[in-house]
Amino acid sequence: MESAPPILEDGALKLHIVVDHCSVEVFTQSGKVVLTDLVFPAQGYTENWLAVEGGHATIRTLTVMALS
Repeated sequence: MESAPPILEDGALKLHIVVDHCSVEVFTQSGKVVLTDLVFPAQGYTENWLAVEGGHATIRTLTVMALS
C-alpha cells in the first residue's frame, strides 16, 4: 500500500485515478503528488474500492471511463 500526505485546495482533495489490468496510478492536485503501484489481482477479481482512514469523505464528482 502506498500513501502520501494530502494536499488540499479550497478544502478539497482532487484525485485522478487510472486503473488498468496491472497498475493503479493516483494523481492529486494536478500532478503535485503521484502514486503508482503494480497490482496482480486473482483471476476473476472485478472489484475496486476507495477507503478513508481517520475521518470521512464526500465524493462530489465521479466519472468512470473505459480505457481503450
